Amino acid sequence: MLSHWLKIRKHLFLFGCFYLLIVFSSNKGNLYAQDPFAKIAILKGSNAIFRVSTLDQLNSGVTLTSWSKVQLYFNNSSCTGWELTISADNVALVSPTDSIPLSSLLLEPVITNQVGEPNLQISSPSFSPTTADVWMLKGDGTSNVLIEFSLTYKLGTAAPLLNFDSGYYLVGLSINLSPINYIP
Repeated sequence: MLSHWLKIRKHLFLFGCFYLLIVFSSNKGNLYAQDPFAKIAILKGSNAIFRVSTLDQLNSGVTLTSWSKVQLYFNNSSCTGWELTISADNVALVSPTDSIPLSSLLLEPVITNQVGEPNLQISSPSFSPTTADVWMLKGDGTSNVLIEFSLTYKLGTAAPLLNFDSGYYLVGLSINLSPINYIP
């Protein structure tokens, strides 16, 4: 008789845990991972890993053309515009045996779709990220702005990589979309 009650209590406990897991993992109400007025989606190519293995790659560099595709949405009339910034999590691209300075990496954003932003500004045709936020795109649209762009990554195209080991190199990049002159 006691073992029967223990089984029932065990099943009720497991059912309760399962129920709580379902309730708290569902996204009901106003729970947002991002600001509901500013959203970024990586549509393609969230990781750029550079494989440097041939003499030609060490001499001429590695290009990942249109590797990442990013979409941003902005809709906030409580500000004067928006800004998209990018930063690196390290001062170098790292591999298990070596590291390449971040200044050897060039990023090239190319706009592929633009809605609701009449004054889109691009920082420059190509730039190197840093560990501090560097603005990449900005605009003064505040209503239903939708921008899609691709990112091309160029490693070692400006200066050869001959002094570095061959291998796989990577660096984490963070993209941030924020309002300009936000008025609460």
